[in-house]
Amino acid sequence: MNIPSKIRIGSVDYTVEKTDEYLKLDGEQCLGIIDYEIQTIKIANNIQHNQRQEQTFLHEVIHAITKEFKIDFSEEEEVIVDKLALGLHQVIRDNLEEVKSIKIGDVQINYGEITDKVSEKMSENLRKSLGGIV
Repeated sequence: MNIPSKIRIGSVDYTVEKTDEYLKLDGEQCLGIIDYEIQTIKIANNIQHNQRQEQTFLHEVIHAITKEFKIDFSEEEEVIVDKLALGLHQVIRDNLEEVKSIKIGDVQINYGEITDKVSEKMSENLRKSLGGIV
């Protein structure tokens, strides 16, 4: 996975930067940090290998999704997961249109299949929550 230099999350464009600077939050060293005010994500380059940088990037993207989509962690688990799925789906659609499939180990998944399944699950959960009205 290539970490992009920019990513749109919700309606906000974030600049993404790999850096050798010491990243600190609440006095503790961090592998990554997000600044919602200036819309930047910084990933520590010098203390983690590529796979960990990718994981850190996704970690920060999830933080941004929770912020931009106003996810309330006191809600029911299914509501939280649906909102995260919606946010992740939008991030993928807004930023990774050129991606046609994702390969994990020996398993390759078509991008269209993923979005179709996410849409189906969200529609199913919406129908259930509205008592079959939809």
